[in-house]
Amino acid sequence: TKLSHEIETYDGATAGSKALWAWVKVPTLATATDTVLYLYYGNASATSQQDVANVWSNGFLGVTHLTEQNSGAAGGSALYKNSKTNTLQGDDFVTDTAKDGKIGSGQAFNRTANDRIRLDEVTWPGDPESVSLWVKPHGFGGSRTMVGSGWGEFILSLPYYDSGNSLNVSRNGEQCTSGSNLFSQDTWYYVTFSADASGVYSVRVNNSVWISCTKATVANGSNPTYIGTSRALNDGFDGNVDEVRMSNVARSADWIAT
Repeated sequence: TKLSHEIETYDGATAGSKALWAWVKVPTLATATDTVLYLYYGNASATSQQDVANVWSNGFLGVTHLTEQNSGAAGGSALYKNSKTNTLQGDDFVTDTAKDGKIGSGQAFNRTANDRIRLDEVTWPGDPESVSLWVKPHGFGGSRTMVGSGWGEFILSLPYYDSGNSLNVSRNGEQCTSGSNLFSQDTWYYVTFSADASGVYSVRVNNSVWISCTKATVANGSNPTYIGTSRALNDGFDGNVDEVRMSNVARSADWIAT
């Protein structure tokens, strides 16, 4: 059975260091036995058989790989592409051209330069919903938003307290924080937020629960969503971000673990 897949990057020209980064939709994954996938290669005349839309069919609204190389001069409209649809593209306001990522390429953000990516057309769906991304914080101190819109909708950030290296969620103006769970500098973390239909949510970091909140608030709205800051534009993130995804379904612990 041919599986739906998306090729994020492929380098077939560099002798001795050819590389492929691809996303594959697997129907089921067993918990007790290995799932074997087969890769066919070596046919130089083969055409692309990607089926990108179906890779991200499970409730995804936005899938941003951040592989695009920016110029360092902010202002590129719709530079950062959404693998799910032709909408929800990211406008470029990033001066840092470093592309270190966790999976393939990512994007570095310079807080001093107010680096950010604006997703103009994102409307937070309300519960259920989920957000995931990889982050590598470089600096702490002061509020530093990884992804979000505004105080009255959704913000996932490093807060101004606790030396700025804990985790904070703001939804409709109400906050929950990770307390004693703290980030380390220049280390990659996988951060996932998931809210069920009643608004009860949790935030996992590297699959460990850092935040569990029972405030049944619903985050929705139509203001611009940003990667690397919020729409206040005064709480920039300092570090690297990769693989930002937004969905209108809650993700289970097993889903997040894979």
